[in-house]
Amino acid sequence: SSRYLTQRALSLLHDAALTACDTTDAVRDSIIGNPAACHFDPAALQCGCASAPGTCLTAGQVQAAKRIYAGAIDPTDGRLLYPGLSPGSEPFWGAFATPGRPFPIPVSYYTWLVFGDSTWDWRTFDLSKPSDHRAYLESEARLTP
Repeated sequence: SSRYLTQRALSLLHDAALTACDTTDAVRDSIIGNPAACHFDPAALQCGCASAPGTCLTAGQVQAAKRIYAGAIDPTDGRLLYPGLSPGSEPFWGAFATPGRPFPIPVSYYTWLVFGDSTWDWRTFDLSKPSDHRAYLESEARLTP
């Protein structure tokens, strides 16, 4: 799908994030030492009419990257539920952003601790659905110290 972040897309994102933010800590060392000061926008990589294949991101990939950087947002009130990933972390996204194979730890968490249902299907989860939102909030209240 045009929204999946392939290894090539992750490399493009990482290279662009480094170019934009490597020196936010005043040192050029291929490390984003101050990710909070990085204001990289993946839209800068979106394909245009004359873009060569593999040199840019589709609109869907740009949106996916923006969502990963932004973190999980509560659709009912806009509150940040989980922080996003920092610019510079893109090489590690493949562990959980592989199409059809999500990272197993959160899937197990939601299967057993949020829904308590061995038949729960991660592909149907949507925080904007009242039942999923309620299950999430109840589990947070129950499991957060």
